[in-house]
Amino acid sequence: MSGLFTWLILATLSVPGLHSQVQPAWELDWQAGRREASVDGLQRQLEDTGGDEALQLLLAQRQLAVHRFAAALATAEPLGPPGRGVAAQAHYLLGHYEQALLSLDPEDKTQVLMLVDTHEMLGHGQQTRDALALARAVLGPDHPALAVAEGRAAAREGQHEEALSAFRRALAVDPFDHTAMFGMGRSLLQLGRRDEATEALARHRELVPLMDQRDHALRAIDLAPMHAGNHALLGDVERAIGRIDRAEAAYLRAAELAEPGQLTPVILRHARLLHEDRGDLSGAVALLDQASHTTGDIRLTVRSGDLLLADGQARAALAHYELALQSRPKDEQLITRRDGALALLKATDEP
Repeated sequence: MSGLFTWLILATLSVPGLHSQVQPAWELDWQAGRREASVDGLQRQLEDTGGDEALQLLLAQRQLAVHRFAAALATAEPLGPPGRGVAAQAHYLLGHYEQALLSLDPEDKTQVLMLVDTHEMLGHGQQTRDALALARAVLGPDHPALAVAEGRAAAREGQHEEALSAFRRALAVDPFDHTAMFGMGRSLLQLGRRDEATEALARHRELVPLMDQRDHALRAIDLAPMHAGNHALLGDVERAIGRIDRAEAAYLRAAELAEPGQLTPVILRHARLLHEDRGDLSGAVALLDQASHTTGDIRLTVRSGDLLLADGQARAALAHYELALQSRPKDEQLITRRDGALALLKATDEP
């Protein structure tokens, strides 16, 4: 089963008619990010007391959102037409492509992409092209998800120059799109451009395990979107891939969500990104110092001192170590660091 478009369906779902009422516990769980507990609670309510079609549909949608695809299918199918969209997506995500093909809506922005992917998975050449035309009409010709599908369709028909152009368009939007990288490598190989193909396919092999880790992190966020550690994990993976802006956004979100005891690891990772990837030592130190003031965690102060010392700023490093020693005056590692800063200060005659 292709996971290419799975992310499109996993949006936060609101409950119509509950905004002006006392909200049930399962809805409060959902809003608090306890997604699986919320789904279980809603399901129990429906089993115990029944419920209207709207709540049944909501359950199916939320089962889909927490990756319970078989359960979503079982809930949606008895609803008939109202549940058709959820059932179609569940069939697709379960790899039931023939069944999905019967009910995917070509006018729906999510489902039209699944329709393209489904035809491709079933080896339907002309139908894939037709679905791509529908997708361009619904999403616009420049939608980033279309370029890879267009490239694969062209490659399957032996049009490797056309395929190469499409894959390069995709990579211009996201240089780390491993699917586009693989397609480009295969088309280059078919065109006899072996050195370029080898380079692209090697890069694809590097990206695949990282993208698997990213999928794992995104799934964790789907299940518990208010858990800081899940966002920090996503930041780690994005940083390893090389998508620094995305990594920083994930660390910032993690910091927003972190409980006091969870903040320090997030700040240390963010500071490392600023220092090593952005080349922004002053920004890293400022972040560490601010968080140290907020949390009282001297590990952040010490890390600032280490960065400053490595940069040759012995006096500033010394100030940080001495501040940390006020909390831990007998800490041998801190004393060693302070003495190292003093030695550098003397050796360099820093004013």
